[in-house]
Formats: sequence, structure tokens, C-alpha cells
Amino acid sequence: MLHILSVLFIFFALLAILVLTHEWGHFAMARWLGIAVEEFGFGLPPRVIGLVKVRNEKKRRYWKIIRKTISLQRLAELKEKIISPIYSLNAIPFGGFVKIIGEDGEEKNNPHSFANQTVGRRFLVLIAGITMNFLLGSLFFTLGFMLGFPEIADDATKIKDPKVQITFVAPTSPAEQAGIETGDIIRSIILPNGKTISIDKVITLQSLAETWAGQKIVVEALRGNDLYRFNLEPRANPPTDQGAIGVGLARIGITQYSFWEALKMGPTRSVQLVWIMFDYFRDLVTNFLQAKKVQVELSGPVGIVVLTNQMKEMGWPYLIQFAGAISVNLAFINFLPFPALDGGRILFLILEKLKGRPISPKIEKTAHAIGLYFLLFLMIVITFKDVSRFHDKFAILLDKLQFWR
Repeated sequence: MLHILSVLFIFFALLAILVLTHEWGHFAMARWLGIAVEEFGFGLPPRVIGLVKVRNEKKRRYWKIIRKTISLQRLAELKEKIISPIYSLNAIPFGGFVKIIGEDGEEKNNPHSFANQTVGRRFLVLIAGITMNFLLGSLFFTLGFMLGFPEIADDATKIKDPKVQITFVAPTSPAEQAGIETGDIIRSIILPNGKTISIDKVITLQSLAETWAGQKIVVEALRGNDLYRFNLEPRANPPTDQGAIGVGLARIGITQYSFWEALKMGPTRSVQLVWIMFDYFRDLVTNFLQAKKVQVELSGPVGIVVLTNQMKEMGWPYLIQFAGAISVNLAFINFLPFPALDGGRILFLILEKLKGRPISPKIEKTAHAIGLYFLLFLMIVITFKDVSRFHDKFAILLDKLQFWR
């Protein structure tokens, strides 16, 4: 029970950090440019509780607690002057929002309205959320490099907590027949004479497999936090490039960097990740336009919960790296020129600049609404796919619940 609760807590905490950082980017830029903001909220409505700063007739300033759906317009009818946005906590814990006055094209005559601003100022507000997620991802990576990231190293390199990990399992090999899977960590080998040899270098495992070819050995491996024992017989004459056991191996350990090194490497890792995603997206679009087979692997909230559990079991360095990758991924996706995303709104700004006049608010609002419905539909499809794909992982999680036993 405690295990699944801790996984869900980490998931929602990560979600909160990513969303609040993104929305805070829009919020801070709008406030800095003097654009009026009505509400900054975590979660989606209905509102549970909110805070707003007011000034009464005696010019005394204080924070006022508000509930439910009261708006600034309703508050303005009271004998208090509103001097801050509403800061709200909402009932649905997915996502968040910042409500900027004039963001849907209304109040164009209000000098503090979003709709009254130049294309450049509106662009700054829209790009700020994307930028904050990119910077947050860089911060996670920087922190990870300082604490120590798992990296591949050769046998001669001195690293912290060295492990030998399975990177590939050949079909019909002794490893596959024994049940070894990609990602397993080889901890030790129990030889036919009963001696146990700890494994922290690739050459050690390869030498033992060749030495004891044709005899049964026991491979002890970690899969997550669980220890498995596999009985297998290394081959004396294996196929080319397969080895006696039939696996690919990598020596992985924790490499730590100084603050200044990590400060440079964090943003560099984020840029590399953006380029990888851009390259993947470009190939995806190219294959689609050429009517080639398109295979897309996406994960929604369900998949991210499962991956969060896996990263948690592997350790904090993996979890921090995962958080950085998710943040940069969110920045990249939001930059895509698709309606309802920040990139879609930026696209309409570009069209407005090219035309020399604003796009019809009705057309833009309709496009964003269609885009939003499509994204919601896509999320439902991905969720069902995730449940099907990770059903075995959920079975493992449920086994860890005390009341399920």
C-alpha cells in the first residue's frame, strides 16, 4: 500500500512542478509586461479555494479567502479593490492554468488586455511557458550530473556503484531460454563448484561464461528491486557476435561532476534531447507525407505512472533524469504548431504578422477548440493503450498492496 502511494505521490508532485513551472512562465511574463491576469490556478476547475489580495475603503491591504466560482468581476462589486490575481487550488489535480484578461480576443480596448498588446509582446507571453519547462529540464539534468548520473563506462574506468546490465538478448540463446530480459542487472554468478563470483565488469562475466562453457551455471540478476536466479548452460561454439550466453552487455556506474561542469552539461543535455525529438518528429512527418508506415510510441498519465515506478525502483539518479526528460519533452510538444498548444497560438501570431491584421477571433477559437477535443480524444486512446501495454506492470504493483493479498 505504501509503495503505490509513494509512486502516486511522486507522480503528482512531478506533475505539479512541471505544470506550475509552465504556467508560472506565462504568468510572470504577463505581469512583467503589465498585462492583467485574473487567475493563476493549479488543477482544473471547480475551484476548491483561492486567495486574492484586496484593499478596503481605509486603504488597508490584506489577503481574502474565496471559494467556488467567484470571479474578479463579482469581487469588484464588493467594497474592496482587487490588487492581485486570484491564486487558486482546484479540484481536478491534472494540469493547471493562468487566466489572462483578453487571451481569447476580448477587451481589445483595455490597455492591460492581452488582445491589446503587440504581436511581439504576446509572443513573449506564449513562449515563456515553453522556455520555463526547458530551463526546468536543464535544472534537473544539472542536479543529476552533480549527484551522479548512471553512464556507460569501460572496465578500466573508475566509477561509483558499477553494474553490468543486459542490453540485448539474442533469440533462442541460453539467456533467452533461461528467462533473462533486457535491462536485467547481473549481480553474481554461481559456478558448478558452488563458488559465487560477484560481477562488476563485463570481462569478468564473459571470461566465466567461456571458462564454464558446456556446464550449468546460475546467474543472479536484479530486475527492479527483485532478485532472480536463472539456470543456463553457456555455449562452447556460439554464433558469431553472440557470445557464450547470447547477450549484449554494458558496464554502468554513477559518474559525478563538479558544479561548474554540471552547469554546462545540463543545458547541453536538454538541447541534445530537443534535437533528438525534432529529428524523430521530422522523420515521422516525412514518412506520413510519403505514405510510408508510421509507428508512434506515446505514453499518457498511466504510462508515466508505470515509468515513474520503474525509475523510483532504479534509484534517484534515474528519477531525476526522467523528470528532466519529461520537462524538456513537454516544452517540445508545446512548441509544436498545433491548435490548443502554445505553438498553435504562436502560429496564429505569425499569420497575423504576415497578413498585417489579426485572424478572426471566431476562426482561431474554433481551431483551438477542435485541437483541444482532438488532444483529449488522443489522451483517451493512449490511456487505453497504456493499460493494455503495461497490464503486467500493474499486476506487479497490485501485488505490493497489502490489502490485495
